[in-house]
Amino acid sequence: MLEYRINDIANLIAGTITGPEDQLINTILTDSRSSTIPVTALFFALHGPNHDGHNYIRDLIQKGIKSFVVDKDIGDLPSDLTVIRVENTLAALQLLAQKHRESFKGKVLGITGSNGKTIIKEWLEPVLSAKYSVSKSPKSYNSQVGVALSILQADMDADILLLEAGISKPHEMENLARMIQADYGLITNIGDAHQESFTTKQQKLEEKLVLFNHASKVYCSTKHSLISDKLKKHQASHHYSLICWGNSSSSYLVIKEINVLQKGTLIRAEYKEQTIEIKIPFQDKASIENLCHIWNIALDMGISNNVINHKINLLEPIAMRMEQKEGINGCTLINDFYNSDFHSIENAIDLLFQQTPQKNKTLIISDILQTGESTDSMMQKLRNIIHGKGFSKIIGIGQVLHEYGISSGVLTKSYPDTKTFLLNLNTDSFKDEAILLKGARRFAFEQISLKLEHKIHRTVLRINMPTLLNNFNCYRDFLNRKTKIMGMVKAFSYGSGSHEVARFLAHHQIDYLAVAFVDEGILLRQAGVKTPIMVMSPDYSQSDSIIEYQLEPEVYNLNGLKILKTALRKNKIKEYPVHIKIDTGMHRLGFHPNHLDALISELQSSETKTISIFSHLAAAEDPTHDNFTHQQISQFESVYKELVKALGYSPIKHILNTHGIERFPESQFDMVRLGIGLYGIGTGILPSLESPILFESYISQIHELEAGETIGYGRAGKLAGKSRIGIIPVGYADGFDRRLGYGNWRMKVGEQQVLTIGQICMDMCMIDLTTIEAEEGDIVSITSGSLGISEMAKVLQTIPYEILTGFSQRINRIYEFE
Repeated sequence: MLEYRINDIANLIAGTITGPEDQLINTILTDSRSSTIPVTALFFALHGPNHDGHNYIRDLIQKGIKSFVVDKDIGDLPSDLTVIRVENTLAALQLLAQKHRESFKGKVLGITGSNGKTIIKEWLEPVLSAKYSVSKSPKSYNSQVGVALSILQADMDADILLLEAGISKPHEMENLARMIQADYGLITNIGDAHQESFTTKQQKLEEKLVLFNHASKVYCSTKHSLISDKLKKHQASHHYSLICWGNSSSSYLVIKEINVLQKGTLIRAEYKEQTIEIKIPFQDKASIENLCHIWNIALDMGISNNVINHKINLLEPIAMRMEQKEGINGCTLINDFYNSDFHSIENAIDLLFQQTPQKNKTLIISDILQTGESTDSMMQKLRNIIHGKGFSKIIGIGQVLHEYGISSGVLTKSYPDTKTFLLNLNTDSFKDEAILLKGARRFAFEQISLKLEHKIHRTVLRINMPTLLNNFNCYRDFLNRKTKIMGMVKAFSYGSGSHEVARFLAHHQIDYLAVAFVDEGILLRQAGVKTPIMVMSPDYSQSDSIIEYQLEPEVYNLNGLKILKTALRKNKIKEYPVHIKIDTGMHRLGFHPNHLDALISELQSSETKTISIFSHLAAAEDPTHDNFTHQQISQFESVYKELVKALGYSPIKHILNTHGIERFPESQFDMVRLGIGLYGIGTGILPSLESPILFESYISQIHELEAGETIGYGRAGKLAGKSRIGIIPVGYADGFDRRLGYGNWRMKVGEQQVLTIGQICMDMCMIDLTTIEAEEGDIVSITSGSLGISEMAKVLQTIPYEILTGFSQRINRIYEFE
């Protein structure tokens, strides 16, 4: 683990140090928002496209941080603080990681490729742990910053360190390779990800191979001939052993047969002149390929095939990590029970405090496995992580925590195993609190989750928050650096949940949030959201509530403005923030440009202060109306100038919605309003947008029926031959439109597509399973990938907004954070 005196760090990164020089540093920090900030942390003030870490130094001082690495002047600071000045903070962070890596005595496996890096790393760790102590990078830490942090957080006593390396532009791998210094390498595949920055796939492949310049072994698959052929040429000048799997008879592991079974897949291969096989608990092609990579590596590292089989059958889909669900009795439940190491515990606690509105926080945690440390050391580290967080209760499960947890002052209660906890569980004791389930997989915390979940409906909407964040960052990178972003979270955040999305965006420093009605804004404030909130359709009779909850109303007529001002005078408030809406052709709410005199007169009084002036484009997405859009923008600029002249200052100026951002970026002004684009739906100008929404259910029953029988209401689905029909508990009351019946929509069972049959009912629908293998209880993806929200909207001849906002509130929303 990391442990340096700060003067030693200054020497390692060639920095100039001022202030105390002898304090111990054991944590490197680059994100000022973390709730896990020990006083022994050293903060690197990094520059990003939309942020500068130097701006948060004074906030961190208030949190107790005393050590900083900077690359520009930050003014006078208290004398008890230590500052290391360098030429470039990112380069200094990477240099520190490089020097720290040089002290690692084990072997580093560097993993690169277009897809599968994180999944392979997460699955490879428990397989290799059968023989070795293994440390790995957290989450998808494969960037210029992420790799450095992974190395600095690594267990330096481990036998093997697994590190990902991801690139998006030429020449990025050089920095990563210097830090990682890979002893072994794996390249998963080469695809189209980040291809826009490379002229050819060959160029991108050559860049990735820089990671292996000093490796002694490189693993790959011969099924990707572009990779294997290039590696053979690369091998001649770099002298590593090339260890491949594939169909080729020259492969180290020769794949002979892949049989997809009813549950899982059986793979047979020839290895050292013997036939061996593994059975894996997955059927999709990506998982099969990923596990063949793992099989190949594990065999080469001396792990027996029997052990590999056992370990692989314990694996779970990575998507099951870090979920937020609605719990019983007003609770929020965060599930993160498929690994338990110190870094993942810190990350999960950060998420708990970031995302959940409840004041009371509860941690249910298992023994921490495979740390290689003494019990006293493990308990001390756990105490350091948990101390001062303000948990209302901490429950430990496992023999170590049961024996040592309470006596060491870390736990509130403890149980020797999950079964004992469940036997003693009183669900009424959990009420109006946020609960984090953090455990190693062997403790089967999913059983606890089932007891604590609020079971409304097994049909769910899964919202992948990293994908939503990626969409947000795509727009942030597309805009000018100084342009503010207002996130539209009205209408239950377009059907995806109110405070969950708002809190997430606020944590990632969105400038403004916008809701439609006062009640929506109140709910966000009650959930702890402190970001400025604009109310777009306020009921001015609720002015007292607007003031109480510090909401900023849109002003669209004089009557409403006068009602608001009366409330402000009653409460003796001046310069209350308001947003002025101008009607430039949408003809909904707003002041007509010809009627500004009375507005100006009202605004010049002291009760309000105009924070922003804005308008709304009527047809930004439609090129046939571009002339009208340009007229709207021109008219808005004219009105804005007139109002600024009258006010004597320049409020925030904004007119662009999501489609406007993409098609009229020259008119982004001071701020833009981002809505549907957060959900991956744009004009196509930003190709890296993805849908974060997965609509999912399951097969509740299967019928074996004969030819001529009919399905559902009106006998609408007539069978041409003997058929297997699956019943899915989702219907038009859930937002699954009746017009999607009669074979008009395809769902996915595993990787296989099936059609609806018959009419859609209120609470159920039917699918034709005749041509595929499926069982009752199997998961069904109602939307996913190419069968997403936009495609459903096209089938229904409507817009994606209607689909998203039409999902019923009775459907559970599950928020995925990894």
